[in-house]
Amino acid sequence: MVEEMARRLSMATRRELKDAIRERYQAASEGRDRRQILAEFVRVTGYHRKHALRVLNHASTSPISRRSENSRQNRASSRRSSGA
Repeated sequence: MVEEMARRLSMATRRELKDAIRERYQAASEGRDRRQILAEFVRVTGYHRKHALRVLNHASTSPISRRSENSRQNRASSRRSSGA
């Protein structure tokens, strides 16, 4: 049932959830509090525990993905080189 719920989360919802839980996780003292927050995050998202740790310890997510940012840069540079 939890796995089904994790699959139904939209990307926007996951981003909001990551940001909210990341703040709680980083503010929590070491130990039992962090383990409990991590277990909750894993249960809700369906992420593997190790991946969840990386997500929670990483800086907040950017709304613009690297792929779209690189795509914009490539389009801009090709316009300049073609003289458009």
